[in-house]
Amino acid sequence: MTTASTSLRQPSQSENPPLLSLEGWIWAVVIGALFCFIYFSFLTRMGRVAIEQTDWSHIPLIPVFSIIFIVLRKKEIVAYPARVFWPGLLLLLAGIFGFALGIYPGRNDMIQGYSMVLAVFGLTLFLAGPSRMKILWFPALYLVFAVVISQRYWEQIAFEMQVLAAVISAGIIQVMGAFIDLDATVTGSQIDLFFTGSGGELERHALNVEEACSGLRMLMTFLALGVAIAFLATHRRWWQRLIIAASTIPVALFVNILRVVVIAVLYAKVDPSLARGDAHIFIGMLMLIPAALIFLLIGWVLDKMFIYDPAEERARLRRRREPAKPLQPASPAGMSFAGLQAAFYGEPYPGSEGRNDMAGVWPKVRAFYRDNQNIFKAALNGVGIGVVVLLLGAAAALGAYLLVAEMLASMGQTADAIRIAAGLALLGGVCFAASVPLQRVLKLPSGRPGARELGIICGVLLAAGVGLNGAVQAMQLALEKKPIQIRRPLDSIPRQVGPWAWEAESDKRLSAEIEDALGTNEYVIRDYVYRGEGDRAGEGMMRMHVTYYTGSAGVVPHVPERCFAAGGLRPVGRGRTDFTIEGDQYRHNEEAGVWQAVFPDKDRDPVTIPSMQVPVTDFRFEDPEQPGRIHNVYYFFAANGRYYPTPDHVRAEAFNPRDQYSYHAKIELMPIGFRSEAEGREAAESFLRDVLPHVMAALPDWEAVKRGEWPPQPDE
Repeated sequence: MTTASTSLRQPSQSENPPLLSLEGWIWAVVIGALFCFIYFSFLTRMGRVAIEQTDWSHIPLIPVFSIIFIVLRKKEIVAYPARVFWPGLLLLLAGIFGFALGIYPGRNDMIQGYSMVLAVFGLTLFLAGPSRMKILWFPALYLVFAVVISQRYWEQIAFEMQVLAAVISAGIIQVMGAFIDLDATVTGSQIDLFFTGSGGELERHALNVEEACSGLRMLMTFLALGVAIAFLATHRRWWQRLIIAASTIPVALFVNILRVVVIAVLYAKVDPSLARGDAHIFIGMLMLIPAALIFLLIGWVLDKMFIYDPAEERARLRRRREPAKPLQPASPAGMSFAGLQAAFYGEPYPGSEGRNDMAGVWPKVRAFYRDNQNIFKAALNGVGIGVVVLLLGAAAALGAYLLVAEMLASMGQTADAIRIAAGLALLGGVCFAASVPLQRVLKLPSGRPGARELGIICGVLLAAGVGLNGAVQAMQLALEKKPIQIRRPLDSIPRQVGPWAWEAESDKRLSAEIEDALGTNEYVIRDYVYRGEGDRAGEGMMRMHVTYYTGSAGVVPHVPERCFAAGGLRPVGRGRTDFTIEGDQYRHNEEAGVWQAVFPDKDRDPVTIPSMQVPVTDFRFEDPEQPGRIHNVYYFFAANGRYYPTPDHVRAEAFNPRDQYSYHAKIELMPIGFRSEAEGREAAESFLRDVLPHVMAALPDWEAVKRGEWPPQPDE
């Protein structure tokens, strides 16, 4: 086999070559399709999140911004020589393995998303090389803004900003009160508006932005917008971009404050409906306009403050774009692939002249294959190498992960997601650090990627896609949980449960805005008064709040630690305790091997009770209006047929990957009016013993779900 002896011609800036030619686009489409084949389930979930959740509606725009950035910097990109950089292949493998671990045992969309970004970065680094990655690192890493942050971390970030925004917004409204009839007070993150209504009476209204569980809307959207504006301008220095990027958080805070003030004025002075529903969401979307203008203003100020000599600036950019010395081809076999290599990077295809005079499509196809059969053989060879590389890498990664997980297990009861993230970071860091000298020791080819290198990428992606999706199918893993309907409405819980009586006319219902923040309209909020014996009869009260969620394994209901604090209450502490619910109404079904609760009326079947010991979180708080008096609220979760004390336990332990359905319900009890904390705890335990059978009768029977008896299937 003969090989070409000439080095590849580097594209010149004057020719303005395209980033990819037709043949290059074919390779790009194939590689992109194989990449999407691996991450298809994750991409579809993120698409639904973008449609259903306002906070993450910007997700589809993130890859668009990355593409725009590449188009704007095309001349600089093609001016640098492309080269094979083998450490990028290790990062690609780490991203694929991290995605697999994010499915199980991680069961975490955030790990899966960041692993996908790591795979994109590694793939780009392998095909482009370090020189082009000086520019391409940004569009690759910018994709992190399309990854939904886990609710646990997101709420902690957004809540602190929400409280600050509420305080500043209330202050601005109070200042405006000197000119218009409008006043505001703030408690925690709750803003109460006071103004004179149409009837001449003083009215009070709580803005929906203060909802204890609403978070700071569109925070990530503002951050993504600011970073995009900072880097899309090609003339700015790195420190100018850093300043603009750092300003995203204060700008997001300012814009959210502006939104609160605008909604307050519209509600009090124009039309209250403008502060609710779709109008409220639309106003939030309009805030992107002032945010973008502020970012542009910051960039303009930075440009005017620091003036550069145009000749010096052009020389600096010219030095950055100056091509390096021509590189040797990737391998001896790659020397015969000059045609494809040149075409892939937008250069004229050798031997293409005079081919248009052939009649018919089939002769052209045969001639093309005859002239380039070495290319197809090398690509097929690369696919085989890629499959082997993936299998060897999977075996090495599995062994290293087990070793690292065993080492990290000595640190204590660490969550699986943390172990995976720490182990993957350690493994990736060691492999990447060792890969650069290893490339030189093994004398791996480092020239422009040819058909063999592109084939290796296709082989890795094909094997990963087939293997991962095949494993998911073989293990019958449900990457997306189906919703399961509740057996009976929660408001069907009786008015009288044991010595406790509910005397209200109807259940307390929340506003549409709060229900939207809560994430469900399937809930019940009731106050039961104790009607038993003793001197506290008729005085002690139990506030019950039961909330039902289904179809989403990653979202867990908001808990008092956040919601109560947002309402202005002061957290004092949190602990764990167990409630014992044994009583005459509970019995053990020896045949089925489960505990059941029976009802006094014989018309109702017994309900399954997962355990006689319920792990409960005890949250203690203080009301600023009653300093020194400590209150308690007890809560736990019923999820897929088991009890859990905290949202972290629900996320980490509740959902078996093979379960097709998922549900979780928060059961919250707050004793009110009892003389001591011990008396209140005893009352909560007694109330739970009486009410739990009715709650479990409303929730899906997980034993029936596993037998396929629930939910009811539609008639075929």
